[in-house]
Amino acid sequence: MTTTVLLIGHGSRAPAAAAAMERVARCLAERQGWRVAVGYLELSEPALEQAAQRAIAEGARELLVVPYLLHLGMHIAEDLPRRLRALAEAHPGVLIRLGPHLGFDERLVDIVADRARAAAAAPEIGAAAR
Repeated sequence: MTTTVLLIGHGSRAPAAAAAMERVARCLAERQGWRVAVGYLELSEPALEQAAQRAIAEGARELLVVPYLLHLGMHIAEDLPRRLRALAEAHPGVLIRLGPHLGFDERLVDIVADRARAAAAAPEIGAAAR
Protein backbone atom coordinates (compact mmCIF):
# COMPACT_ATOMS: atom_id res chain seq x y z
CA MET A 1 0.00 0.00 0.00
CA THR A 2 1.36 3.42 -0.89
CA THR A 3 1.46 5.66 2.15
CA THR A 4 1.92 9.41 2.35
CA VAL A 5 2.57 11.35 5.53
CA LEU A 6 0.44 14.48 5.36
CA LEU A 7 2.01 17.18 7.52
CA ILE A 8 -0.67 19.72 8.42
CA GLY A 9 0.19 23.24 9.55
CA HIS A 10 -2.01 26.12 10.59
CA GLY A 11 -0.95 28.40 7.74
CA SER A 12 0.24 31.97 7.81
CA ARG A 13 0.26 35.15 5.78
CA ALA A 14 4.06 35.14 6.17
CA PRO A 15 5.71 33.30 3.25
CA ALA A 16 8.61 32.23 5.47
CA ALA A 17 6.23 30.08 7.53
CA ALA A 18 5.30 27.95 4.51
CA ALA A 19 8.97 27.69 3.54
CA ALA A 20 9.79 26.37 7.02
CA MET A 21 7.04 23.73 6.78
CA GLU A 22 8.31 22.64 3.39
CA ARG A 23 11.80 22.31 4.86
CA VAL A 24 10.49 20.09 7.68
CA ALA A 25 8.69 17.94 5.09
CA ARG A 26 11.80 17.61 2.92
CA CYS A 27 13.97 16.66 5.90
CA LEU A 28 11.38 14.14 7.09
CA ALA A 29 11.21 12.55 3.64
CA GLU A 30 15.00 12.41 3.34
CA ARG A 31 15.65 11.02 6.82
CA GLN A 32 12.81 8.51 6.90
CA GLY A 33 12.47 7.64 3.22
CA TRP A 34 8.77 8.48 3.37
CA ARG A 35 6.49 10.22 0.91
CA VAL A 36 5.58 13.49 2.64
CA ALA A 37 3.11 16.18 1.61
CA VAL A 38 2.24 19.49 3.28
CA GLY A 39 -1.19 21.06 3.65
CA TYR A 40 -2.61 23.94 5.67
CA LEU A 41 -5.77 24.60 7.63
CA GLU A 42 -6.00 28.23 6.54
CA LEU A 43 -4.11 31.23 5.16
CA SER A 44 -1.59 29.19 3.10
CA GLU A 45 -1.71 26.92 0.08
CA PRO A 46 -2.18 24.12 -0.55
CA ALA A 47 -5.16 23.61 1.68
CA LEU A 48 -5.40 20.31 3.53
CA GLU A 49 -7.90 18.98 1.00
CA GLN A 50 -5.77 19.97 -2.00
CA ALA A 51 -2.67 18.32 -0.54
CA ALA A 52 -4.60 15.13 0.26
CA GLN A 53 -6.19 14.96 -3.19
CA ARG A 54 -2.80 15.48 -4.85
CA ALA A 55 -1.29 12.65 -2.77
CA ILE A 56 -4.20 10.38 -3.67
CA ALA A 57 -3.87 11.28 -7.36
CA GLU A 58 -0.18 10.31 -7.07
CA GLY A 59 -1.16 6.87 -5.75
CA ALA A 60 -1.49 7.21 -1.99
CA ARG A 61 -3.91 4.70 -0.51
CA GLU A 62 -3.10 5.59 3.08
CA LEU A 63 -2.69 9.09 4.52
CA LEU A 64 -0.97 9.43 7.87
CA VAL A 65 -2.01 12.90 9.01
CA VAL A 66 0.36 14.60 11.43
CA PRO A 67 -0.81 17.95 12.83
CA TYR A 68 2.27 20.18 13.02
CA LEU A 69 0.60 22.18 15.77
CA LEU A 70 1.92 22.62 19.27
CA HIS A 71 -1.15 22.92 21.51
CA LEU A 72 -4.59 21.38 21.55
CA GLY A 73 -7.14 23.85 20.24
CA MET A 74 -10.30 23.94 18.13
CA HIS A 75 -8.42 23.19 14.91
CA ILE A 76 -7.19 19.88 16.34
CA ALA A 77 -10.24 19.04 18.42
CA GLU A 78 -12.92 19.85 15.84
CA ASP A 79 -11.85 21.35 12.51
CA LEU A 80 -9.25 18.82 11.45
CA PRO A 81 -11.28 15.68 12.31
CA ARG A 82 -14.35 17.14 10.53
CA ARG A 83 -12.38 17.93 7.38
CA LEU A 84 -10.70 14.53 7.42
CA ARG A 85 -14.07 12.77 7.75
CA ALA A 86 -15.24 14.65 4.64
CA LEU A 87 -12.10 13.53 2.79
CA ALA A 88 -12.66 9.93 3.89
CA GLU A 89 -16.24 10.05 2.60
CA ALA A 90 -15.06 11.47 -0.73
CA HIS A 91 -12.29 8.82 -1.04
CA PRO A 92 -13.68 5.57 0.43
CA GLY A 93 -10.76 3.46 -0.87
CA VAL A 94 -8.18 5.52 1.03
CA LEU A 95 -7.29 4.91 4.67
CA ILE A 96 -6.92 8.17 6.59
CA ARG A 97 -5.34 8.04 10.03
CA LEU A 98 -4.96 11.06 12.30
CA GLY A 99 -1.91 11.11 14.56
CA PRO A 100 -1.43 13.27 17.63
CA HIS A 101 -0.39 16.92 17.46
CA LEU A 102 3.07 17.86 18.71
CA GLY A 103 1.88 18.71 22.21
CA PHE A 104 4.22 18.32 25.14
CA ASP A 105 7.42 16.41 24.52
CA GLU A 106 10.53 16.49 26.72
CA ARG A 107 12.61 17.24 23.62
CA LEU A 108 10.79 20.58 23.26
CA VAL A 109 12.15 21.69 26.63
CA ASP A 110 15.67 21.64 25.22
CA ILE A 111 14.59 23.62 22.17
CA VAL A 112 12.92 26.26 24.36
CA ALA A 113 16.05 26.44 26.53
CA ASP A 114 18.14 27.02 23.38
CA ARG A 115 15.80 29.79 22.30
CA ALA A 116 15.99 31.42 25.76
CA ARG A 117 19.79 31.42 25.55
CA ALA A 118 19.52 32.99 22.08
CA ALA A 119 17.18 35.66 23.50
CA ALA A 120 19.72 36.47 26.20
CA ALA A 121 22.26 37.23 23.47
CA ALA A 122 19.85 39.19 21.26
CA PRO A 123 19.75 43.00 21.04
CA GLU A 124 17.44 44.73 23.48
CA ILE A 125 14.05 45.89 22.20
CA GLY A 126 12.14 48.93 23.40
CA ALA A 127 12.72 52.30 25.00
CA ALA A 128 15.66 51.11 27.11
CA ALA A 129 17.51 50.10 23.93
CA ARG A 130 17.66 53.71 22.66
